[in-house]
Amino acid sequence: MFDTKLNSHFVIADAGNTKQVVLSLSEANSLHEHYDNIGDEFPKLKESEEQFHIAYGAYIAQPGKTPDAAIADFLLSKGLWLGLIDDNVCRIIAFHDAINVAPTKLHNLIKIPFACLIQTRADVVEKYMTGKGALAPCFLRYQGMTAALNIYNRPGIIAIKRVEKRLGTSGPITQDNWREHVFKDRICTTAKAIV
Repeated sequence: MFDTKLNSHFVIADAGNTKQVVLSLSEANSLHEHYDNIGDEFPKLKESEEQFHIAYGAYIAQPGKTPDAAIADFLLSKGLWLGLIDDNVCRIIAFHDAINVAPTKLHNLIKIPFACLIQTRADVVEKYMTGKGALAPCFLRYQGMTAALNIYNRPGIIAIKRVEKRLGTSGPITQDNWREHVFKDRICTTAKAIV
């Protein structure tokens, strides 16, 4: 199924017609087990009921992307819904905004370190964005397309590694103030841990 295992987080899979895609190991396993039987979470995520989180991670572009194309693809993701495969359920994350820094390389792939503002359910944050081995491999979630097709047709992986826990007593995170709470050094150090 996999042409190349890149590391402990990602593989390159043959998607037919000479196309290769980067998948997280957890996505590859879920696609192998469930493929078209991955359903959307219910009830639907209501942004008005979830708190904002500052998160750090890296955007991993699909093979063959240039740095400029990868940055453009990543920036187009702002303000959209992301999907995250949790066994046979597609969990939803609201991806409000992001700050990125200069791209680096992950093997032969473009990797763009970032900080972002998200909203999702607390159990998703706890399971996928907290702790040493945490990683939430996300994709743009389009309506009218299965989660499997979303994954195979995405321009890259939005890999969220951790949420910011050290916010102090400055009040709640909002869409207006979140950038003030980003620890710039964590953007690159967190992305380095995504290998």
